[in-house]
Amino acid sequence: MYASVGSYLARVSRILDMRYTRFPNRFATAVLAILIYLNFFTHHYLPDIRILLFAAVGVLFGPTWVYFRCYRRYRRMPLVAGFGLVALFIWFGETSDIYCRVGLSKPEKRLGGGAFWQIRLMAVADDYQFYPGVSCPPAYAAAR
Repeated sequence: MYASVGSYLARVSRILDMRYTRFPNRFATAVLAILIYLNFFTHHYLPDIRILLFAAVGVLFGPTWVYFRCYRRYRRMPLVAGFGLVALFIWFGETSDIYCRVGLSKPEKRLGGGAFWQIRLMAVADDYQFYPGVSCPPAYAAAR
């Protein structure tokens, strides 16, 4: 499921022509994405550092803005707010199937949707690593 969510988010980033301003450098973004990925696997055996990773995301991506195109017009919002909205809607989708007794898993009790918030960050980090042009804001959106 995580792979399909990541693939969807990467595709939407290109469909909406998302651009970023004040994006953190590649090294810091890659290190944070690797730590998040490792925490997915190691939190069963080692202490869960999710709270620290949320704080690191806030520090690194707090000043970052995302520009996206909805029907010919660019709009913008803080990237951290975008992470939160995407995670919220994915979490709604996941928990609605659980409460409707479609899924077999139990709802996430701690930090509901936190994993999806971090998955969104990893999708953005992948786009930035492989498509460096996404870090430039659209000229006419930046001039507004």
